[in-house]
Amino acid sequence: MSDSEVYGTVRQPYPAPPELDEVELTGPCCACRRVFVYLRHVVCMTFRAPEGALDKGWGCVVCAIPSHGALAVVCDECMNAQRPILDVCADYVRNPARALVTDELRAIPWVHIQASHEADEWDRMVRASAEDCGWEMDGEEPDDVL
Repeated sequence: MSDSEVYGTVRQPYPAPPELDEVELTGPCCACRRVFVYLRHVVCMTFRAPEGALDKGWGCVVCAIPSHGALAVVCDECMNAQRPILDVCADYVRNPARALVTDELRAIPWVHIQASHEADEWDRMVRASAEDCGWEMDGEEPDDVL
């Protein structure tokens, strides 16, 4: 990734007002690129993160996909206006480094594996039904019970 694609790495955090102490995300908004805004929204993108952010993005334990999904941080104004996201985090979301969203990044899709979630939902439903009936699963798989 070239230096022209990553920017914001030397910017200082803008302190959150006292009523928003939980706000710790720094750097420019990934939509409007303004620096002195409160970043309270983390958006999971549908493509893989840039090289520097692999294992620092979003993943899913149900799908068993690693945390290589791109993340963007967005200010309230951009989130409410549903502005297009121009950049993604180039490191952890708390780091102000950003990477330009390019066709190269968008070329590698990163989405949930729906079949895994459907199987997980089936498992939850069977376990809940078993508990409602007073059955004890004792480590058995849901398919063994039915």
